[in-house]
Amino acid sequence: MENKLKKVTYSPFAHSGNSVNSAMLDVIIALIPVVFASILFFRMGSVLVLLTTTASAIAFEYISRLVLKRYNSCQDLSAVVTGLILGLTLPPSTPLILAMLGSFISIVIVKQLFGGLGNNVFNPAATGRAFLVLAFSVPLTKWVNPITTTYVDATTSATPLSLVKTVMLNIKSGELEAAKNAYNIISADAWNLIKLLFTGDVAGSLGETSALAIIIGMIYLIIKKRIHTEIVASYIGSAFTVAAILAFAYDLGPLFPIISILAGGLLFGAVFMATDWVTSPMTKKGRIIFGVGLGVLTIVIRTYSNFPEGVIFSILIMNMATPLIDRHTSNKIYGKVKVKNNEKK
Repeated sequence: MENKLKKVTYSPFAHSGNSVNSAMLDVIIALIPVVFASILFFRMGSVLVLLTTTASAIAFEYISRLVLKRYNSCQDLSAVVTGLILGLTLPPSTPLILAMLGSFISIVIVKQLFGGLGNNVFNPAATGRAFLVLAFSVPLTKWVNPITTTYVDATTSATPLSLVKTVMLNIKSGELEAAKNAYNIISADAWNLIKLLFTGDVAGSLGETSALAIIIGMIYLIIKKRIHTEIVASYIGSAFTVAAILAFAYDLGPLFPIISILAGGLLFGAVFMATDWVTSPMTKKGRIIFGVGLGVLTIVIRTYSNFPEGVIFSILIMNMATPLIDRHTSNKIYGKVKVKNNEKK
């Protein structure tokens, strides 16, 4: 009788059909409503910035892989995602040379020099944005109004977040009466402001103004199971809670935490940046801790730092904490027991 031996192979034995390419494509599809909203409100400024960051991200990915003698990874679409997200964190008036520099930092320094996709410690787009705002704060905080704007502060090009920051600065300096007066200016037309923040007809970075567009993208990613809802929910929930505590402590009214969530890049960061698979924790418990840390840090930085926004810096700080969170929240190995010191001897 002929003895037929079966070939022994290694797991996994079945493929789920998922791939880096398909995952990145889903993120790009989810970003389409946000991109559309940015073009609707900021027109050519949005187009130029997004084209520059995306095209330069692809070019830097190709060149750096060529120089480092690694296979061409442009087809996995991760460079496109990084370029789009970076561009959406920038104002429409960003000089194009700075947009290109941001892509260089994101792709070459943060991603490729650390080993490429899956090896980066920090979120590439967040790092590129943080570098630009620290090195070139003036052009990166120069805001323009949407062409359709009806907001009362259109003449000063003030973002809703900068108005909230005025309240925070007065709280920080102990001038509580001034904080109330500053908030009264916002609350006088609060419902209209909330409506504009929801639709996107306000000054700000390209991707942060329209909560509606971000929510549509979020729903798509949840349906496709591309993001962990624990991070999004714990991030927004903890930020809302801290803002509500501040509102209660300083008598700022019930709408203050809602405006704090809708203003700035909190929603965009929670959906498209904090949920990055590489730089966020692997366990459910870890992701909740990660999200809570993001929410608390965002409001604390907004309140007590010199920067009006705290999303980018909170993401980078929690990226550093991710390995520690994973270490202390990882699932226990079955059959593994602790060995006491006296048993080791």
